[in-house]
Amino acid sequence: MKWVLTTIMISLISVTFWLWQTDGSVALIANERLKNAANRATHAASLQVNSYEKAQGRIVFDPVRADNAFIKTLADNLALDYQLNPKPNTLFQKKFTILFKDYIDDNDGVTFPYYYENISYGISKTLKGPAVIYIVTVPKPIVNNISDDYEMRKWAIYEYPMPN
Repeated sequence: MKWVLTTIMISLISVTFWLWQTDGSVALIANERLKNAANRATHAASLQVNSYEKAQGRIVFDPVRADNAFIKTLADNLALDYQLNPKPNTLFQKKFTILFKDYIDDNDGVTFPYYYENISYGISKTLKGPAVIYIVTVPKPIVNNISDDYEMRKWAIYEYPMPN
C-alpha cells in the first residue's frame, strides 16, 4: 500500500512539473515570436516616409501608412487578422493592443544624436537618426490551469542613422 501511495504522489508531482515546464516553454516561444514580430513590424512602419520630404533630404514619417504597415506586418508574422485578433488554432489566444507609438523625425526640430526617453514605459535610447517607436501588448497564451496570467509587452525602435 505504501508503495502505491508513493507512486501516486511521485506521479502527481511529475505531472505538475511537466505542466509547469510546458507552460514555461510556450511562454518562452511566445515571448520570442512577439519580439521578432514587433521588430519586423516597426521596421516596416519606418519605411513609410513622405516621398516629397525624402527628395528634400529629410526623413518625415507618414503615420497613417506607418500604422497600416505595422499592423499588416505584425498580423502576417503572428497569424492575426487586421484587427489584431489571433486566428483560430494559433499560439496566441487574445487580441493584441498597440499600447504606444511615436515618430521622431525631421519635423520634430531635434538634432541627432538625440536622447529619447519615455519614463512611462521604461524606454531610453540615444537615437542616431529619425526613428519609429512602437509598444505592443498581448495576454500570455494559457496552456493549462496552473499558468500565470499576465500581459506580454514588447517595444521596438527602428532608426535611420544620420550620415557623418
